[in-house]
Amino acid sequence: KFSCRVLIRALIILPWKFKVVPLSVTSFKLQALCSNYEKKLATDGKFCPKTNKPVCGTDGKTYPNLCEFCKAAIERIGKLDFKREGKC
Repeated sequence: KFSCRVLIRALIILPWKFKVVPLSVTSFKLQALCSNYEKKLATDGKFCPKTNKPVCGTDGKTYPNLCEFCKAAIERIGKLDFKREGKC
C-alpha cells in the first residue's frame, strides 16, 4: 500500500539566496524556509543576528536561530534538513 507520508525535498539555490523546502506530498506543509538569506555582512561583521530562537537540524545540532541554520544548510547542500523549532 502506498504511503502518503513520503516527503519531497528540494534545495533551490539562487545567487545570494536559497530556499530549503521540505514538502509533504499530502499537505505541502512547509517545514523550513530559508529565503532572502543574503551573503552580506551585517554591521557587526557577522552573517546572522544574535537572535536566540533555537531550531533543531536533522544532524541533531541546535542552531541559535533560523539564519544560523540556513547558513549551515547552504554549506552542506542537501545534507541538512530542518527538524523542528526549539532545541534538539
